[in-house]
Amino acid sequence: MTGSDRYAAAQPIFVTGFPEPVESQRAPTAPGQLSSRCLTDPGGDQIGQMKEKLEILLLCDFNEGSAGTIVDHVRAFPEYSRHRFWILSNRGDLPIGLELERFDGIVLHYSIIISYDSYLSPLARGAIRRFGGFKAVYVQDDYRWIDRTVAAMQYLRVNAIFGLAPREVIDEVYSPSRLPDVDRNTVLAGYVPEHLTQIAPKAFADRRIDVGYRARKLPAWIGTHAQEKWQIADRFMQDAPMHDLKCDVSYREEDRIYADAWVDFIRDCKAVLGTESGFQRLRFYRRDSGKR
Repeated sequence: MTGSDRYAAAQPIFVTGFPEPVESQRAPTAPGQLSSRCLTDPGGDQIGQMKEKLEILLLCDFNEGSAGTIVDHVRAFPEYSRHRFWILSNRGDLPIGLELERFDGIVLHYSIIISYDSYLSPLARGAIRRFGGFKAVYVQDDYRWIDRTVAAMQYLRVNAIFGLAPREVIDEVYSPSRLPDVDRNTVLAGYVPEHLTQIAPKAFADRRIDVGYRARKLPAWIGTHAQEKWQIADRFMQDAPMHDLKCDVSYREEDRIYADAWVDFIRDCKAVLGTESGFQRLRFYRRDSGKR
């Protein structure tokens, strides 16, 4: 399967129906009562002993224009889990007729910003709050709007968090006093999908671009690492003409590349620029909120 075929084939994984209603009334899951390994570890966890194969609802914001990393991350759940994932792309209110009690757990994907009504409406939050099964949240860019995000997690009564905050600062981001007994996990922003290992690299002589690069010009409050991502492009392009290099370097939004086009771009580069990554500032409030 080519990169283009893979991303075009993502659509069929969406739900066309839902599991049958559970026979017994589920008792609410207290934070910390069940291990988050139920989503990632094939053996030995408490919830796995209750039921051989769980029914998990994965709520995401997924469309044909989604970045390849989102496509691959969403697809990874049904591909690699021993449990059955029902993938629902949705924003705002939950679909009429969706019965959450049919599921054993809910995973809120990082493509859903749980504190924004446009992604998860108050009605949707209320329904998820009342859901008694296991609830996990994936977060990216968890250096921003921390207070709002944590407040939403408190309201939703989540059991587990999968974020990017390193272990040494995770208590500052997801305060144990505000999220007691919640299982907090540090994950990476992206992983190499298996299908990329099947794509043969181009011969070096056949690559048309000497140096390639893409970045985004982010606000200064994120820190020097974010500034270096676009500054390196300007500085490199000042010297590139002296070395007769054919470059495709940009940090403009209109030049961003996604999905299979990104893979093709990288394959066509002899070298790429790189800077350190990560955030150096934590923002606990939105600029327009006026308070921490």
